[in-house]
Amino acid sequence: KLYQKSKIPSLLFHAAFIVIIIGAAVTRFFGFEGIMHIREGESSNTYISNEIYVQVNVTNETDTTHYKKNVLFSNLVKNKFNASFESGSSPVSIELKAFIPRASQVLTEDPEGNTYLTLVISGPSGRQNKFIRENEVADIGGIHLSFGDTTHADGIHVIVDNGNLLFRAPAPISYMSMNTQEQGELESNIFHPFQMRNLYTVNGVNFVLSDFTPNGILKLVSMPQDEGGNYDAVVFSVSDNSASEEVVVLGGKGIIGKPVATDISGTNVSISYGSILQQIPFTVELVDFQLDRYPGSDSPASFASEVIVHDKERGIIKPFRIFMNNILNYRGYRFFQASYDKDEQGTVLSLNHDFWGTLITYIGYIMLAAGLIAVIFSRNTRFSQLSKLINEIHHKRKSITAAVVFIIAFTSLNPDALATDTGVKAVDKDHAARFGTLLYQKNDGRMVPINTLASDLVRKITKKSVWKGLSPEQVFLGMMADPVNWQGTPMIKIGNDDVKNLLGISVKYARFDDFFDTQGNYKLKNYVDEVFAKNPSERSKFDKEIIAVDERANIAFMIYQGAFLNVFPIPEHSENNWVSPFDDLTGMNKDDSLFVRIVFTQYFNLLAEADSTGNYKEADDIVIGIGNYQKRYGAEVMPPALKVKFEILYNKLYLFKRLFPYYTLVGFMLLIVLFAELLNPRIQLRKIILSLGILIIAGFVVHTAGLILRWYISGHAPWSNGFESMIYIAWTGLLAGILFRKKSPITLSVTAILAGIILMVAHLSWMDPEITNLVPVLRSYWLTIHVSAITASYGFLGLGALLAFMGLIIMILKNKENHHRLDLTVQELSFITEMTLIAGLVLLTIGNFLGGVWANESWGRYWGWDPKETWALTTIIVYAFILHMRFIPGLKGFFAFNFAAVIGFGSVLMTYFGVNFYLSGLHSYAKGDPLPVPTFVYYMVFTIGLVSLLAWFNDNRTQDKELKTRGDSSLSTTVNTEGENSVK
Repeated sequence: KLYQKSKIPSLLFHAAFIVIIIGAAVTRFFGFEGIMHIREGESSNTYISNEIYVQVNVTNETDTTHYKKNVLFSNLVKNKFNASFESGSSPVSIELKAFIPRASQVLTEDPEGNTYLTLVISGPSGRQNKFIRENEVADIGGIHLSFGDTTHADGIHVIVDNGNLLFRAPAPISYMSMNTQEQGELESNIFHPFQMRNLYTVNGVNFVLSDFTPNGILKLVSMPQDEGGNYDAVVFSVSDNSASEEVVVLGGKGIIGKPVATDISGTNVSISYGSILQQIPFTVELVDFQLDRYPGSDSPASFASEVIVHDKERGIIKPFRIFMNNILNYRGYRFFQASYDKDEQGTVLSLNHDFWGTLITYIGYIMLAAGLIAVIFSRNTRFSQLSKLINEIHHKRKSITAAVVFIIAFTSLNPDALATDTGVKAVDKDHAARFGTLLYQKNDGRMVPINTLASDLVRKITKKSVWKGLSPEQVFLGMMADPVNWQGTPMIKIGNDDVKNLLGISVKYARFDDFFDTQGNYKLKNYVDEVFAKNPSERSKFDKEIIAVDERANIAFMIYQGAFLNVFPIPEHSENNWVSPFDDLTGMNKDDSLFVRIVFTQYFNLLAEADSTGNYKEADDIVIGIGNYQKRYGAEVMPPALKVKFEILYNKLYLFKRLFPYYTLVGFMLLIVLFAELLNPRIQLRKIILSLGILIIAGFVVHTAGLILRWYISGHAPWSNGFESMIYIAWTGLLAGILFRKKSPITLSVTAILAGIILMVAHLSWMDPEITNLVPVLRSYWLTIHVSAITASYGFLGLGALLAFMGLIIMILKNKENHHRLDLTVQELSFITEMTLIAGLVLLTIGNFLGGVWANESWGRYWGWDPKETWALTTIIVYAFILHMRFIPGLKGFFAFNFAAVIGFGSVLMTYFGVNFYLSGLHSYAKGDPLPVPTFVYYMVFTIGLVSLLAWFNDNRTQDKELKTRGDSSLSTTVNTEGENSVK
C-alpha cells in the first residue's frame, strides 16, 4: 500500500528504479555510441560504431545481395546466427559454428599435420609471431618469404635439405647470435643455415626463427584477458545443396572488419565481422589538439581539442573546446575527449546519441535521491520508528544512568619521535628546517618543499616518520653532505630473517655498507634478477621483501649521490622544467649554470665547517641564495608561501598516524567502562563516560582539521587514492558514531575503535600516504560528490558491522540473572545498527548513481561492468536484503540480523580492498600485482565464526521468545527487572 501518504518516500525511491530501467531501455534500443578520430587540420563526419555487425555480400553471375545484422556474441552464452540467400539454382546458407574471443593462433603437433616455420618478427607495429606453412608465401614486414617449392623472385627463400633448414635472400643478411652475441653478415643469393635464436636483418626487417615443426596444425584458441589478441574470431559454415566451406573471420568492437571471401558452387560469398563506419549530419574539424603536462613532467594534467562544428544543412559554424568533463553537445550528439594520438597531432573523441534515455534516467536518479533522503527525515518511515523504539528502551532503563568517578588523562605520543644516538653528527635542526623550505620538482610535476621529499624518502628507507629523534631534513641533508659516515649507519629496514642472513646481519636495520662484499659486489644482485624474472603472482614473501629492500637501498644510494636535487628552474623553459646540478643545463646562461654546478659543493663544505664551529650563518646564506634563484626563475609554478608552510606543518604533525593509537586507546577505555556499567548497573560511571566521549570528539575535530589541511595542500578532495580514502572512511565512521551517540554510548566507543583500526590499516606498508597530482579524468567536481558519498557509506556500514558484533558478544554474556537487561541492550544496539545500515545504504546507493552520472558526463555511458561498479551494486543488494530480513519468516530474530550485518560487511571489504588490490579495472589502485591475503584476515574469520556460534547457542538458551523478532513497530512486552520500570 505504498500509495498511502505516510509511505510516499518509499513509493518514490522504489518507483525510481522503474523509471531508471525505462531510461536504460531507451538507451539500449534507441541510443548509440562510437569513436571519431580526427587529425589536426582535418574534418570528419564519420565514426566507428560501438555496435558490432555481421556483413555479407553474396555475388553470382547476375546480381549481388548485401546483408547486415547487428550481433552481440559472447563466450558466456550459446551464440546463434543463421542467414539464407537466394542465389542461382540453390540457396546459400550461413551458420555460426564458433565464437572465439581474444583469439590467438597456436601451433600444436599433430601426426597428420603440415610442416611449419615459426618466426618472430619485430617492426614498427611491434613484435608478432608468424606461422608459415610449407609451400606457402608470407609477407614479413613488406618482404615476401617463401617456404618450400613455392618461390618468389624478390623475396627470401627457405628450404629443407636433409632435415636441415637453409635460406637465402636477394640482399645481404646481417645476423647476431642471441646466445654468444656474435655478429656478422651473410652473402646474398646463397643458401645459408637457418639457425634458431639468431637475429637476422634483411632490408631493415628483423626476424628470428623460433621454431620448426615438421608435423603441426594451427588452431585458434581464446586467450586470457591480459594475454589475448586484439581480435575476436568467428567461424561460419557457408553451404548450399552441394558443397560446404568453413570461413574464419577476425574482428571485434571498434575494429572495422575485413571481408573474407569464399566460393561456393560458383557463388562468391564475402563475410566480415566488426564495427562499421557511420555518418553524422554535420562535420567536426580539429583545429588544434592541446596537451598540458604537470611542470617538468611527462604526466598529462589535461588534454583538450579545439574544434569547429560545420553544419551546412542549418548554416551553422560553431567553435568549441572539448576536454575531460567538458563535452560538446550538438543536435543530440555528445562528443567526449577520450584519447589522443601518440604524436599529439590527433584526437580521439567518443560519441554518444541518447537524449531521451539520458533525460528519463536522470529523472529516475532525482526521484531515487529524493526518496532515499526522505526515508531518513520523514516521521513515518522505518528510520523514524527505530528512533522511537530506542527511546522506549531508554525509558525502560532510565535509572541505570551513572555519574563520573574517575578520568584518566591521555596524551598520544609518536613513538618514532623518541631520540636515540645515531652515531653520526647531525646537521643543526633549525638550519635543516630552513633547508626544508626550498622547493623541489617531483617526477609527476608536483612542486613540494624539500621537507616533503625528505619525509617521503626517510619513511621509505627506515619505515619511520622520524629517525632516532632527527627530523627528515636532518637525515636527508646529512646523507648528502656526509655520505661516508652515513653509509655506516644502520638505518635501512630489513623485515625478513632470510634477507638479514644474506646481508650478514642479525638486527632489523642494515647499514648501506652491509649490501656490498669486500670486492664491492652488490650482495642481492642475483636474487633481485631472479625475482623480477618471475610473474608477480608467483612471488613469495621472501621475493617481495627482496624487492622492498632493494628499493630502499637504491633510494639511499641516490640520496648519497645527490640525485634528489631538482631545485633549480631553467630560465624561461617552455615546460617549466627544474633540474639538479648533475643534469643537462642547456638553456641557462654562463653565470646561472656556474652557480647551479658549484653551489651545492660549496654548501656541503660550509656544512662541514659549521658542524665543527656551530656557526651556520654562511650555510644559511647559501640556502637563501638558492631560494632567491627559485623565486627569480620559477615563480610561475611555485606554490604560495602559505601553502608551503601548511604542507611543512602537515608533515611535522603526523596527525593521522598519531590519531590511530589515540582513537583505539580511548575507544577501548570507554568500551570497558560501558561494559562494567552494563554488567553491574549499581556502578555509576557517567562522568567517566562523558569525559572519554569528549576526548573522542576532540580527536574527531583534529581529524577534520587534518583532512582540511590535506585538501588545501593537494588542491583536491582528500579521497583520490587508497590512503586518502581510508582516512576519509575513518572520519565518516566516527561521524556516524557521533551522530548516533545519544542512542547508545557504546556506539561512540565502537566507532572510535573502528576509526583507529582503519587509520592503522592506512599506515601499513602497502598504503602510500604521499600526496600526488590527479590524472585528468579525476579533475572533476564529480570526484568530490561521488567518491565522498560512496566512501562515507563505508564508514556507516563499518560502524553497523562493529555494533552488530558487539551485540553478538552481549548475547554470549547473558545468563538467567541478567538476560532481561542484556536483551534490552541487544535490542538497542540492533535498532541503532539498523539505523546506521539504512544511512549507509542510502549514501551507497546515491553515491553509486552519482558515479553513473559522472561516467555519463565524462565518457557518455553510465555503466561498464567495471569490477568496482559491479561490486558496489552487489553491496547494495546485500544490504537491501539485510534490511528486509524482518519481513522474512525465520529471519526476523535479533541474532539473524546481527549475524547478517557482520558478515555483510564482507561485501564492502571486497568492494574496497578486493577490487582495488586484486582485480583489474578503472578503479584499481594496484592492479596487476595483487597483495597476499594478510594472515590476520583468517583469524578474523575464525573469531567471527566462533563468536556467532556461541551467541546463537546462548541466545536460544536465554532469550525470551517474545523478544526474538524485530519486525514490530513498538515494544509490546512487559519486562520487569531490578531497578527498571514496567513499560508496555
